[in-house]
Amino acid sequence: MTPEEHQFTASVRAYIAANPHMVGATITAVQSGVDDKLTQARGFAVDMETIAAMALNARVFKSQGPHIAQLLRKHKANASLKWDEVLGYLEKV
Repeated sequence: MTPEEHQFTASVRAYIAANPHMVGATITAVQSGVDDKLTQARGFAVDMETIAAMALNARVFKSQGPHIAQLLRKHKANASLKWDEVLGYLEKV
């Protein structure tokens, strides 16, 4: 945990200790944030699965380079792999 993250969690802890009536709202806000992140992760997983299926079936999806590139571009910031070379290739096709 970074110092900033530690400071944030300590401030939340102190706030809840001083305002116990806010526990429910805090838990709801945290759960909402987790749900949002899970929804994003599911969308990412679905798109990556689509890309993998299209790549495995390249003969069937010959003309789908732009669609694959669009999905990769959509998740470029969230992916741990660098897709720049693949995007360059797909955009030329």
